[in-house]
Amino acid sequence: MKNITTKKQAVQYSGTLSNPSKMPGKSWGIEARATCPAGAKLAKIPGSVCSKCYAAKGQYQFINVKNAHNVRLEKTKGPHWASAMVTMIGSDRYFRWHDSGDLYSYKYLLKIIQVIKATPGTNHWMPTHQHNFIKRYIRENGPLPANLTVRMGAAMIDGKPPITTLPTSSVHKENQPIGVECGAYKRNGECGSCRKCWNASIKNISYPQH
Repeated sequence: MKNITTKKQAVQYSGTLSNPSKMPGKSWGIEARATCPAGAKLAKIPGSVCSKCYAAKGQYQFINVKNAHNVRLEKTKGPHWASAMVTMIGSDRYFRWHDSGDLYSYKYLLKIIQVIKATPGTNHWMPTHQHNFIKRYIRENGPLPANLTVRMGAAMIDGKPPITTLPTSSVHKENQPIGVECGAYKRNGECGSCRKCWNASIKNISYPQH
C-alpha cells in the first residue's frame, strides 16, 4: 500500500468519512442502491428490510450526500484507497462500515479487510446482506480479523435472522425482538455508551423498524 501519512493526503484517495450523530465514531457510506445487489432485489419485496431502507430516503437523498457517496464509491476502485482509509481511521476506537451501501464486490471486501488488519486498535462493525462474499472469504482465507464484527442481516421485517455461526441482525415491527434489542430509540436515536453492535459475543441484535 502507498504510504499516506496525513489525512489531507488521504482524502484525495478515499474521500471523506461519514460522521453520523448516532454513532460513537466515524463510518463509511456509499450509494445504497448502486452497491447492494442483494438489497436491490429485496427492495422490490414488500415486507423486506430493504423495502424500508433508511439509506434510500431522508437526508440520504440530499444532493450533497449523494454526491459524497458517489465520490467515495469511485475512490474505492483506486489502488491507494486502502492505505488512505488506514490514515483516515487513525486511532479511532470504533468504526462502522456502510451506514449506507454494502459490499458491491469480493475485491472490495478484500480491500476492506486490508484496512481492518492495518488498524488493530479499532473495533470494526459491518452489517451486510452480501452473505456470499463473507462466506467466500472465510472459505478461502480462514477466520475474519479478530477486530471485525460482521452481522449477517435478516431479509424480512419480523423475520428470523439467517442461520450462520457469525453474529446476525434482524428488524422487528409487530413481533418481539429476537435476542438483544437495539435501545437507541430510547436515547434520541443515539448509541450513547452502548457498543453491542461491535460485540461479536452477542448473537443477534434486533432493530426497531424505522
